[in-house]
Amino acid sequence: MCRNGIRSNSSGVLAIARQLQHGSSSSFQSTASAKRSFHASFVGNLWRSSLQHHHRHHHAAKHFSKVFNSSRPTSATTLWTHLGTLTLVSRIHSWRRDRFVLSTFIFPTAWADGSLAVARPNLASGQQLTQKQQPISLIHEIWQLIRRDWPLLLAVILSTVAGALASLALPRVMGQLVTVISQSLTTASPTAAATAATTTGTSLAAALAPLNRPALRLLALFLAKGILTFTHISLVSQLGENLAHRLRTQLFDSLVHQDLAFFDARQSSELVARLTADVQEFKHTFKQCVTNGLRSVTEVTGSVLHLLHLSPVLTATLAGSMPVLYLIGTLYGAYLRRLSRKAKDVEASALGSAGEALGNIRSVKAYAAEDREVAKLHRATRKSAAWNQYLGMHIGAFQAITSTSIGSMILLVLYVGGAQVAQGAMDPGHLMTYLMATQAAQRSLAQLGVLVGQLIKAQAAAVRVFEFIHMQPEIPVAAPGQAVRLSDLRGELEFSHVDFAYPTRPDHVVLRNFSLHVPAGSVVALCGASGSGKTTVSGLLERFYDPLKGQVTVDGVDLRDMDTKWWREHVGYLAQQPVLFSSTIKDNIKYGRPDATDEEVEQAARAANAHEFISGFADGYETVVGERGASLSGGQRQRIAIAAAILKNPKILILDEATSALDTQSERLVQDALNKLMHGRTVIVIAHRLQTIQNADMIVVMGKPQGQILEMGTHAQLMAMKGTYWKMHTVGTAGILD
Repeated sequence: MCRNGIRSNSSGVLAIARQLQHGSSSSFQSTASAKRSFHASFVGNLWRSSLQHHHRHHHAAKHFSKVFNSSRPTSATTLWTHLGTLTLVSRIHSWRRDRFVLSTFIFPTAWADGSLAVARPNLASGQQLTQKQQPISLIHEIWQLIRRDWPLLLAVILSTVAGALASLALPRVMGQLVTVISQSLTTASPTAAATAATTTGTSLAAALAPLNRPALRLLALFLAKGILTFTHISLVSQLGENLAHRLRTQLFDSLVHQDLAFFDARQSSELVARLTADVQEFKHTFKQCVTNGLRSVTEVTGSVLHLLHLSPVLTATLAGSMPVLYLIGTLYGAYLRRLSRKAKDVEASALGSAGEALGNIRSVKAYAAEDREVAKLHRATRKSAAWNQYLGMHIGAFQAITSTSIGSMILLVLYVGGAQVAQGAMDPGHLMTYLMATQAAQRSLAQLGVLVGQLIKAQAAAVRVFEFIHMQPEIPVAAPGQAVRLSDLRGELEFSHVDFAYPTRPDHVVLRNFSLHVPAGSVVALCGASGSGKTTVSGLLERFYDPLKGQVTVDGVDLRDMDTKWWREHVGYLAQQPVLFSSTIKDNIKYGRPDATDEEVEQAARAANAHEFISGFADGYETVVGERGASLSGGQRQRIAIAAAILKNPKILILDEATSALDTQSERLVQDALNKLMHGRTVIVIAHRLQTIQNADMIVVMGKPQGQILEMGTHAQLMAMKGTYWKMHTVGTAGILD
C-alpha cells in the first residue's frame, strides 16, 4: 500500500510539474497575482493527490508556496528544483506515514491553524473550504481550554494521586495483617488455642492486640479514601463543566463567523450535534481520564515499583508478557479510531435527517409525508446502529483480549509465587501483598483498557469539534487590521464584470460578466425570471459571498477591502419570508440596534403599522413569538421585520418584495413608511410583482443564463421599448415573475 501511495503521489506531483512546460525556459516572469493563481491551482492538485495519505505534502507545499507568494521573477530552473525537492519529500512522507500510525495510539494530532492556506474538500459535505493546516496535539488543545483553571487542575491531580497512594497502601497493610495472623497460628499450639477460647475478656484482648495496629491502619486508609474520593469527584466535576463551557463557546463563536457557503453545505442539525453530543462526550471522557486514567496510571506505576521491591523474579515474569499487550493495543487501537470516526459521521447524518424533518414540519404535514420521514429516519438510524454495534463489538473484543491476557498473568504469578512459598523463599504475607498489588495493577490496567475504548470514541468527537474551531472563514467578519471604514458613506454601488458561482455548485455559473452601476440615493429594482441571479446580487452586496472574478465597490472602495462587520451594520435587509428569533417582539425589533430605547422601538413599530396588533397581545412587546415566529401570521412577522429595519436606520436597503405578505390596507401604510425610510438612501428592490416597482428610479431586467441584463430604464422607458419588460406586463393576468 505504501508503494502505491508513493507512486500515486509522485504521479500527481509530476502532473502538476507539467504545467510549467509551457512557460519560458529561461524565466518565469509572472506577476504576483498570476503566481498566486498558479499556486492555488498547484496546492489544490497537490491536496487531491495526497488526500488519502494524511497531509504528507504539507511541509513540501508550504516550502513551495514561498516561491509563488514572492513578487520577484522566478526562473524555470528554480521552479524545477523546487518540484524535484517536492517529489523527494513526497516519497519520504509516504514512508513516514506508515510509522506514524503506530505512534498516535492515544494522543493523535489534529490539523489546525498554521502557515499554509489550502483549499481542501470536506469529506462529509464535499464543500471547498479554505483552512490553515498544521498538526496540533489534542493535549495542547485541552491545555488551552483548562490552563486558566490550573489551580483547580492541580487540586484534582493531588487528590487523585493521594487517593491512588491510599489504594497502593492497602496491599501492604493487608499483608501485615495476614502475617500477624499467620504468625499467631504458627506459634500457638492446639491446646493453647482451646484454652484461649475459655479465657477472660482481658486475655482475649491480649490475644487480639497484635491485630489492632494493622486493623487501625486499614480503617484509616478506608476513611482517607472516602474523603479523597468525595473531594476528587467534586473538583473534577467543576473542572469538566468549565472545559465544556469554554469548548461550546469557542465552537459556537467559530460557527457563527463562518461564511454562508459553509452553512450551505451542512445541515444545521449536524452543527447542533457538535455543540451538544460531541462536546458532552468529550467532557465525559475528559472527566474519566482525570478520574480513572490518572488514578490508574498512578496505581500501575506504584504497583510495579512495589512488585519489584517484593519479588524481582515474579515481576520479571510479568514484564515478559507486557510487550504482547502493548502490540495488541497499538494495532487494534489504530483500527478502532478509524472505525469510531466513521460511526460518528453516520450518526451525525442520521441526526441531520431528523433535524431537517422537524425543521420543515409544516411541509411534512402538508404533503402527508410523516410515514415517509419516519421510514427515512428508520433506515438512517438502523445504519447508524449497525456501525455503532460493529464498533462496540470490536471495543468489546479489545477489552476481552486485554482482560484475558491480564488474567493469564495473574495465574502465572500464582503458579510461580506458590512454588516460592512451598520452597520457603517467600512467606504467605508477602505473597498476599504481591497478589493484592498484582490485582490492583490488573484492575488499573483493565480500567485503562476501558478508558482507551472511550478515548477512541471521544477522539473522533474531539477532532470534529476542533476541526470547526480552527476553521478560518474566507470572508472574515472582524476587521483584519487595515480594513476600511468610510467616514462618509454615500451609498454608490458598482458591480464591475462580476463572475459568480455558489461554492456548493461550482460548475453552475449564476453571474457572468455582470456589471451594474447604482447611484447613491437611488432606488434600483431587479426583476426577471426565477434563477436569473436577482437574490445573488443582494448576497454579493452584503458580502455573504465574494465574486470569483471582478469586484463590487461602495463609493469606489472594493468590498473585500472594507470592514465586513462595519459594512453589514449599514445594510438593511428585508426578506420576503422573514424568520424571527424565539424571543420577545421587542427583542426581535431591537436585534439590529440592541441599545435602542422602548420609545424608539414603539416608534419603529408604529411606522411599520405593527403597534396596533402588538398592543392587542396580553404581554404586548414582551410577547414571545415562538420558534421562527411561528405564533404570528405571515403579515405580522413581516411588519416586525420592517420595524427592525426602520429602527436600524441603514444607509443601504435591500428589499426582497418586503410588502408581499401584507393585506391591502397594511401594505399601503407600510409602503408609505418604507417610502419615507428610503428617502436619501440607496435601495435595491428584488421584485416579484411588477406593480410594486413602477416608481423605481431604474428597473433592471435580468435573464437566463448567467444573469444577463436584458433591459434597463424607468417603467415608462421600458414600456415604450415593448421588449421583455413590456411582455411581462401584457402576457398573463397576474403579473407574477416567480
